[in-house]
Order: sequence, then C-alpha cells, then structure tokens
Amino acid sequence: MDKRTPGFFADQDGILEIVVASGGSPSAEFRFIHADYRDELDLPAASFDLLVSLYAGFVSEHCTDYLKVGGTLLVNPSHGDVAMASIDPRYELSGVVTSRACRLPGTDREPQHVSRPQNPGRCHPGHAP
Repeated sequence: MDKRTPGFFADQDGILEIVVASGGSPSAEFRFIHADYRDELDLPAASFDLLVSLYAGFVSEHCTDYLKVGGTLLVNPSHGDVAMASIDPRYELSGVVTSRACRLPGTDREPQHVSRPQNPGRCHPGHAP
C-alpha cells in the first residue's frame, strides 16, 4: 500500500471538493479499504460507483463484481489493469485523463497528499496518461 493513501482519504473535505466540482453529490460516501483485493471481500456485489486501481495490479480482474453496472473503473497503465479492462467486454472506455497542471481536478489547489513534481511538466503520481 502506498503510505500516502491513508492521508489522502483522511482529507474528507478535499475529496468532497473534488466530487462536488466534478458534478457529484455533496453527500457522496467514500472509503479506503485496506485489504488484499485478490481475496473475497465482505462487500455486497454491485454496490460501488467507483473502483480505483492506481499502481495496484489487476484490481479489475478480482473486483468487477463489486462495481455497479454503469460504475467507473479508474485505472492507470502502471501494472496492466488498463490493458486487462480494455479486453474485458464488461467495460467500455469513457475517457482518458491527462494532467500536467499538478492541481486537483476541478479546483485551483494543489494536492496535499501526493509528491511534488519530479520533472518539469509532470506530476507524480497524479499524472495519468
């Protein structure tokens, strides 16, 4: 687990700011589940609107059943989950996110729980293809 993850999810106001700025509900619920996704999780099927796989491996292969139909799988290409999802008929590409601004989407503030840019014009890990 990335050691910054608990800090990111502890910033409830920051996450809600992103959700609302993106057109989501200000009463959205979210949580980080620290578990091995390869094991069966005690979670109801089709109960999540968003599944995030960043530098985590093949989350889609093991967790698709937890995602609601019409939900979103947010992935980066680091460990192959993009490739796996692209050949899975249950998924449809809805967009590609790119960011060189090193700003939280929909806001004018910098992320508090990610590292600073390593190279000019590139934000890590917030940079996505």
